[in-house]
Amino acid sequence: MSFPERIGKYEILAEIGYGGFAAVYKAHDSATGRIVALKVMHTYWQTDAAFVRRFRREGFEMSRLHHPNIVTVYESGEWEQYLYIAMEYLAGRTLNDVLKSEITLSLERTVSILEPIASALDYAHRQGVIHRDIKPANVLLDESGGRLQVTLLDFGLVKALAGSSALTSQGMLVGSPEYMAPEQANLELRRDVGSAADRYSLGVLAYRMLTGRVPFPGNTPATLNAHEHKPVPPPQEFRPDLPDEVADTLLKMLAKNPGERFPTAGAFVAQLRVAADTQVNVQERDTQLTALYGQLDVAAREHRWREVLGLAGEIQTLDRHYRDVQSRLAAAQQALGVQSASARRRTRWWRGLGIVGASLALVALFWSWRRLAFPATLPHNAKVGQTWTRPTDGMTLVYVPPGMFLMGAADGDPDEQPVHSVTLAGFWLDRTEVSEAQYAQCVSTGACRALAASATGPNYPAVGVSWEDATAYCAWAGARLPTEAEWEYAYRGVETRIYTWGNTFDPVRVNFCDMHCSEMWSAPDQDDGYAEGAPVESYVAGASWCGARNLAGNAWEWVGDWYHAEAYATAASQNPTGPASGTLRVLRGGSWSSPSYNVRGSYRFSGDPTQSDPTWGFRCAQSR
Repeated sequence: MSFPERIGKYEILAEIGYGGFAAVYKAHDSATGRIVALKVMHTYWQTDAAFVRRFRREGFEMSRLHHPNIVTVYESGEWEQYLYIAMEYLAGRTLNDVLKSEITLSLERTVSILEPIASALDYAHRQGVIHRDIKPANVLLDESGGRLQVTLLDFGLVKALAGSSALTSQGMLVGSPEYMAPEQANLELRRDVGSAADRYSLGVLAYRMLTGRVPFPGNTPATLNAHEHKPVPPPQEFRPDLPDEVADTLLKMLAKNPGERFPTAGAFVAQLRVAADTQVNVQERDTQLTALYGQLDVAAREHRWREVLGLAGEIQTLDRHYRDVQSRLAAAQQALGVQSASARRRTRWWRGLGIVGASLALVALFWSWRRLAFPATLPHNAKVGQTWTRPTDGMTLVYVPPGMFLMGAADGDPDEQPVHSVTLAGFWLDRTEVSEAQYAQCVSTGACRALAASATGPNYPAVGVSWEDATAYCAWAGARLPTEAEWEYAYRGVETRIYTWGNTFDPVRVNFCDMHCSEMWSAPDQDDGYAEGAPVESYVAGASWCGARNLAGNAWEWVGDWYHAEAYATAASQNPTGPASGTLRVLRGGSWSSPSYNVRGSYRFSGDPTQSDPTWGFRCAQSR
C-alpha cells in the first residue's frame, strides 16, 4: 500500500502498521532530528468537524501525560488532509504478538508485565484521563538487554472516535469488544464510563495472559452482551493449576458492578503479586518441612533426643519466618473481601503451628511427627512425581500435573481414533495397582466383597475384581477410579509415548505374555521374570513419566468410563469423563497374559462391570 512521502515536517521512512482508523509510520522529524512513530488518521476523518475538535482536545490530553510506562506524545496536529499524532519511536513487540506464540504466561511473568501497566493506568486516572482500549495490541514489550520495558499505547483515541459520524458512515465499531467493560458495552451507560472500565479491561488482559483466552471471545454484539449479562467463566476451567487466590482476584476485577472491582489497578496487581510470592514461598516451605520431618523421623526412631530438640527448634524458626507470608496473604485477602477454600485451609494450618509454644515443641512434634510427615490431606502445590501416602490403606500416590496431550493412536485400532487433544487438571494416582493386602483391609470393614480370584500373595495385585468392586474400594479409601483420559495421560504424558518408557518395546520393563505364557500369542524367546502376575512394586524401570508403576502389563485396570467404540469422535477436550451411559466399562494397560500390542498406552479393552476375571485389577485416583 502506498503512503505519503512527507506530512508537514515529518519525512515518512516506513509503514509500521495499518488499521481501520489510522496508519502508523516510522518518520524523521526534520525540525528536531529525532525518529518518531507517526499515527496518521485516515483522510475521511477530516469530514467530521466534531471528531476534529475532539481529536485536538484528546491530543492535548495525551501530550501532558509523562510516565515511564506511557508512550510519550510529542505533538498532535493537522497538515493538509491529514490528522496526525507524533509519538516516541520504541523498539519491541506487542503483547499481542507475544501471546500468539506463547498462548499462556506464568503467574510471575504475567505480574511483572501487569505491574508497570497498572502504574501507568493509576497515574493517568489521577490526571483524569481514561484509556478506554486496554488490550494486548496496545501494550509494547521491550525485553532487550536483559530488562523488561512495558509501554502503554494509544491513550484517548477511543474517546475521540466515539460518536463520530465518520465512524457510523464507515460501519465500524470503536474499541475492542473482547476487552470492554459492561458499562462500555451498554450504549445508555457509556457517558458514565470511568476509570473502573480500564480496570475491568486490565482484568480481562490478565485473564487472557493466564488462561490463554478471554472470558468472552468474539468481536460482535453478542460479545458485548456477554460482558454485560453473562457470568465470567471460572479461570480454572481453562487453567486448572491456577491458584484459588488468583482465580478469586481475577473474578473480583471482572465484577459487572464497577463499584465491586478493585479501587485501583495497583491494588489488583498487588493482590496477584502476593499470590505469586505466596505460591513460591509455600513451595519452598513445603520442601524445607519435608526435609526436616524426614530428619525428625530418623532421629526419633534412633532416640537421638538432642537432635530431635534441635530439629524442633528449626521447625519453630521456619514457622516464624513464613508466618509473615501468611500475614501478607491474609491482608491481601481482606482487601479482596473473600477467602478461598485453600486459603482457609492454609490459615488453619499456619494458626495451628503458630500456637505451639517453644516449651511444648519437643513433645508436640515427637508425638505428631508421623502425622505431619504423612498428612491426612493432599499436599498443596505438588510437583510431578511427588508422592503422598493415603492414610486409609497406606497406598503411595504420585502427582500427575495438569497438562495437554494427544489421546489415541492414528495407527491403532479403530476405537483408538480419532487422535484428539485433551487438557486435564492435576490429579493424584495410586503408584501401583491395589494389592491383595490393601484390598483385604476393605473386606475386613465390610465395605468390599471378597476377591473372586484365588490369592497369589499380599503384595500382588488384587485381581478377580469387578468394576463395581473396584469402585467400592476406591470410595472406601476416599478416592475414585481414574478417568480413561487420566489413565492414558499418566501412562503416556505430553510426549504421547507408545509404552511408559518410550516408543520401542522392551520385555524386561513389563509383565506380559512371554515364554511362560500358554496363550497362542506368547513370545517364546522373551522372559519377563514371572510366570503370571508380579508384585505391585515390580518393574521400576518400566515406571511412567509421573512415577506410576505397572501401568503397562501385570493386570488389566478398570477406569471410570463407559466403553463406546466411537467415543473419541465426540469426546470433550477438557477433563473428559467418557460417554454418559453404556453396557461395558473400559479396562486399560494389558496384563501378564497380553501380547505387547495390548500393553500399549492407547489400547482400549472393555468388560461387563458386574463380572470379574483373574487378570482384572485396578488402581484409584484422587482429585487435587
